[in-house]
Amino acid sequence: MATPKMKAFGFAVIVIAAVLALQAAPSPNRSAPSATLYDNFSQSLINDALWTTYCSSTTRSEECVIDIESGKLRVARRISGLRTSNTGYQWSGAGANFANPLAIKSITADVTVRNIVEKSCAANPELGGNASIFGMFFNDGSGNPNNNLGASLVLGHISTDPKSQIDVLGQMSLGYTPLQTIGIGTVTMGTPITATVQWDQPNHQFVLSWTNDVTHQTTSGNIPYTYSDTTPAVNPNNTVSVNVFPANCTASDTWVAVDSTFDNVYISQ
Repeated sequence: MATPKMKAFGFAVIVIAAVLALQAAPSPNRSAPSATLYDNFSQSLINDALWTTYCSSTTRSEECVIDIESGKLRVARRISGLRTSNTGYQWSGAGANFANPLAIKSITADVTVRNIVEKSCAANPELGGNASIFGMFFNDGSGNPNNNLGASLVLGHISTDPKSQIDVLGQMSLGYTPLQTIGIGTVTMGTPITATVQWDQPNHQFVLSWTNDVTHQTTSGNIPYTYSDTTPAVNPNNTVSVNVFPANCTASDTWVAVDSTFDNVYISQ
């Protein structure tokens, strides 16, 4: 179930993406240790023992698709901005949360961003859209669920990006509040990748990596932290999702649409 904090999380990702210099270089593939299959979407319907789906937004709800198509989880979302001003934006997210809180150390999934399309506003550029994998891994010791430490790998596009370019970002969050974001490369829209979000507890860092499934090139980045990491996450939320951020605009209708697939979700515990 999406919350206003999820809105803030996505917003920060897109804003930082607009100005972020890419920081990570290609590196050898890093596989999450002892990963086991969570779901490969081989059934015709979403397994409600594994997933809880949602479509949420700050304005009226428009197109939302969450289903299994051709053996993959398809998540697509589109909403419009408001016509009342030339400032601000709207937000919407759609996705699938793990149905039960799990103590995990990594999430890996095949992801393809099939399309991100925007109808923008000259007076108020929109903030684009993204697909992401997000996991909460431990608590800072306070026992407050808002102080769970999480990490995500985000595949985003904004209006200032070259056409068909997807920015790959890694992010660390406290609850849903972003703490640090790094750039870990770019990929062409429509290219299948395998993405991993991993908690490397012995080295007190998160490892965000992705492999281009066409070229088989792997790129990764690390985000270290100084928080105490011996307390399990409290009611952790783990999710695959898409998010859109259409701008408000008085002159014309604006909207953003994202269409992505997820498959072969693996976790390690």
